[in-house]
Amino acid sequence: MLRGRVVRVLDGDSGWAVVDRIARAHTGADYPRGEERVAFLVEVHHATAQSFG
Repeated sequence: MLRGRVVRVLDGDSGWAVVDRIARAHTGADYPRGEERVAFLVEVHHATAQSFG
């Protein structure tokens, strides 16, 4: 879990660039177009993780 504050909101082509970069890292392809997407850049103040193993 990440907690912080939004420092920038990206929409339009700049938002899609971030969405596509994340999609390519996980699926190898751009994110399908069909709905509008917005990327929120967050300055993280606190991060926690659980161990599942």
